[in-house]
Amino acid sequence: MRDNTNKINYTAPRGIASVVRYYFDQAAVEMNLSKHITNIHLNSSNGKFSVSTSEEKLDEAEAVIVTVPPPQILTTIKGSIAQLIDDNKEVKDKLDQVKFSSRFSVGLFYPPSITSLNMPWRMYYVDKNENDCLRYLAIDNAKRNKNDPPFSLIAHTSVEFGAKYAEADKTIIGEQVKEKIFQFLPKLPREVNNVKYHKWKYSQ
Repeated sequence: MRDNTNKINYTAPRGIASVVRYYFDQAAVEMNLSKHITNIHLNSSNGKFSVSTSEEKLDEAEAVIVTVPPPQILTTIKGSIAQLIDDNKEVKDKLDQVKFSSRFSVGLFYPPSITSLNMPWRMYYVDKNENDCLRYLAIDNAKRNKNDPPFSLIAHTSVEFGAKYAEADKTIIGEQVKEKIFQFLPKLPREVNNVKYHKWKYSQ
């Protein structure tokens, strides 16, 4: 929280997911995780939404909040919700017009024996004049005020780089990005335990 006579800014040191977890804990609700929702159907007899995966019906609700990007809503969600969107040309056209940028992200995970990543920062935004590939770097646990090993470093590519290789294999491009990280940060230890590559098709 930062002192300011006009406004108060809040941060989530453990990540924004910790805020979501807090409110779910307070609500004492039953959570279903890692479910792939494929169908949302409005039941006209009781006015409730029936939510289903490809294998099972999960629940009925008076309201459903869909937070996935519009391109995924239009291509993956079936049922009466999809029909309602198709029947409303204005809504469908607006959803069709939403465009997302693509990025790749690479995570470098270090063993406990590496006690420092030799970086003077927790997060670093890379200017386009500094590097044509990398845009964001973060020592993940340090940015959450955890300064003890094991450490991990997360890197996001630029929008332009992501667009150029949007259809490429994430492992091949991830290897390239990993090398660009080490080139940009020559003091960064190379003794990683694990590397994770992610193609972030709908990043922002």
